[in-house]
Amino acid sequence: MRAHGSGRTVWMPMAVVLTLLAGATEGLASNALSAGTRQTALGTIAEPFASSGLRFAEGPLAQIWRDLKAQIFIDMARMSLCAAQEASCSPAARAVRNIVAEARTRDGLARAGFINRAINLAIRPRIDPFVWRSPLEIMSMGSGDCKEYAVAKYFALLEAGFPEADVKLVIVRDMAANQDHAIVAVRIDAAWFLLDNRWLALIRDFELSRAEPLFILDEHGVRRFAHQQTGSFTVRGGERAAE
Repeated sequence: MRAHGSGRTVWMPMAVVLTLLAGATEGLASNALSAGTRQTALGTIAEPFASSGLRFAEGPLAQIWRDLKAQIFIDMARMSLCAAQEASCSPAARAVRNIVAEARTRDGLARAGFINRAINLAIRPRIDPFVWRSPLEIMSMGSGDCKEYAVAKYFALLEAGFPEADVKLVIVRDMAANQDHAIVAVRIDAAWFLLDNRWLALIRDFELSRAEPLFILDEHGVRRFAHQQTGSFTVRGGERAAE
């Protein structure tokens, strides 16, 4: 994605990113929390796919996610300005605002389901492996691949009021297609549901088979699943869900 927050553009195929990251140094990142404190804190949080022992990873994907998070915060500020001053709204900000406003008339699973459907129908599928874009840039272009859908949904879920701790961008390996795929997981009533650009309905994380979860991207950074914890999960085929 083109990440503006750090003043640099990231051009990196997802497959290359994951290959590089697989060989990068792993361990607990030392940001605001110490390593031991952070591991303890995260150990108390139920994660998608009933995972535990996730390890922090540094490398290209971690840098891309830091840059993207910075741009997400900028886009949130743009959304706030749009709410305060109509004249400042871009067409992309208006599109997100309309989706979020309609989603907020629903609760819980219905709210997340509406966002999944609305973003799936707002973005046209297009092969775009080299760039990660910001949420509003994605909505402005109106096209992209799985990571564009996932980033837009991640952003819309936060704008719609879901706590940041309950929203994760997840990269899985589609075993049938032998390629990596980006989706979003949202926690509702202590259960994790998956938002995917390939279908309109939400499914539970344990319903995903023939796929191996690789990475979780969230407010903590990038964490990778331990090899011994990855299992087989169902991935439904298709480029995009249809009505």
